[in-house]
Amino acid sequence: MKNHFHRAVILAGMIGLAGCHKTDYSYSGSSIQDYMPLYVGHSITYQMDSILYTHFGSVLERHFYIVKDSIEGTVTDASDRPSWRMVRYFRDNADTTAWQPGGTCMITPLRSTIEMVENNLRYVKLCMPVQDVYSWAGNGYLPFQPYSYAFDFGYSDHVQLESWRYQYQDLYKKDTINQLVFDNTITVACSRPDSSNFPPVDLALAGNKTVWVERYAKGVGLVYKDVILQEYHPVSPSVTIPYYAGFELRMSIIAYQ
Repeated sequence: MKNHFHRAVILAGMIGLAGCHKTDYSYSGSSIQDYMPLYVGHSITYQMDSILYTHFGSVLERHFYIVKDSIEGTVTDASDRPSWRMVRYFRDNADTTAWQPGGTCMITPLRSTIEMVENNLRYVKLCMPVQDVYSWAGNGYLPFQPYSYAFDFGYSDHVQLESWRYQYQDLYKKDTINQLVFDNTITVACSRPDSSNFPPVDLALAGNKTVWVERYAKGVGLVYKDVILQEYHPVSPSVTIPYYAGFELRMSIIAYQ
């Protein structure tokens, strides 16, 4: 149970979006802070479904957890800017009471961006202006191979995330998730989702799959996330046994306050 819980913490804590230029401008229209409200007592609870490869990429594991992100206080970041402390809790899908703390994130709202620091990595979760197909360079603050502590990635898009681009799409759409109705949502997605030979059809060729989607509801925050970073590594001069690497992660809102 402890190993499974630790992997769940890694998955939920490592996934962020980064990347637009941080100069403050004046914008008209929707504010990004409308889609990530920050105040003490605000929390969102999710059903989390994760799939990951273990035992040196030979075993596929699937786990279900309930995750709660709770805003619990104000702090200042390294640049002395006002920020918010968000605590992430986990519990087993079958347990309704035993929450376990899974880490702390710091969220810094600025005029044109919202930054988040988790696992000592700094991200920009949302960026102004909120316009259809507006795109920005994703993950610009991440180092090379930012997830090497957890996954043996080799595909270029999975080790050089600073090269990604993200874009807004499906703006101001009504959505229903787990019987919760949201009248106004926006979606942030990788502008070039990729899939090649995954699941592998030709076992002699490398394969990979990349999906990245996050949906935010006005007045609520993140309501849905679907992330897939997976690879297949065939036998090669440096690989004696074929193996898989990576994960799938899906989080969908089930409650908020």
